[in-house]
Amino acid sequence: MELEAEKLRECDWRSVEWVLGARGANGPSVQAYFADPPQSRERGVLRWKDLHVRLPEHLLLTGSYGDVLHQCYGPALGKTRSWLYR
Repeated sequence: MELEAEKLRECDWRSVEWVLGARGANGPSVQAYFADPPQSRERGVLRWKDLHVRLPEHLLLTGSYGDVLHQCYGPALGKTRSWLYR
């Protein structure tokens, strides 16, 4: 799957989470991972070509969503969650 997002803050990537169902419905987690290793990226528009999500295409595109977890302000404040795909 190819994705594009805008990085607005200087945060460190921690993980990606993918969920089957509508946002807010507490659906089951789905395996999702980037094929390429994490790398430091500057603010601005980012693009990825190697996100793999273990769902059939029709569910991936219309019946699921993905979030990215970042560490933004030190470990004391926990992780920041950003929408990756709605």
